Amino acid sequence: MNKWLVVGTDQRLLLAADLLNQAGHSCRYVAIDSFAEELQQTLLAWQPDRIILPLLSMAQPIPPTLLQRSSVLYTGQIAQQWVDQLDEIGIHHRSYLLNEQFIWQNAQLTAEAFVHVFYAQTKRTIAGKHFYVAGLSRKHCIAYKLL
Repeated sequence: MNKWLVVGTDQRLLLAADLLNQAGHSCRYVAIDSFAEELQQTLLAWQPDRIILPLLSMAQPIPPTLLQRSSVLYTGQIAQQWVDQLDEIGIHHRSYLLNEQFIWQNAQLTAEAFVHVFYAQTKRTIAGKHFYVAGLSRKHCIAYKLL
């Protein structure tokens, strides 16, 4: 069974980790957007073979030497220099930003994350209220109406 690690502070990534766990996958989540001691310790102790990285490029990327050669990285935006380092040592990586199915699922997660943050921050119900949650990328404009 694959060991998944989800990295990033975006609420959609927390939801992705929850969904992986609910689906029976072995998954851990680290709420961090740049390489630091906590992420290093998780990589060394957990040794994940599937890693989902933040949507935006990490300010300090993971040193490729800490990754297993069998790892597969699912990336958002990443620096070309880091891509070159990964390619040089044979670490597989795929950009989820180029996957059409991901784009639509991300829109759904954005709406779900909005509801989660709304409840957590306001402690109010959304019953009887109407919200529009929209996302925009270079190719798509997606909107969900939450009733």
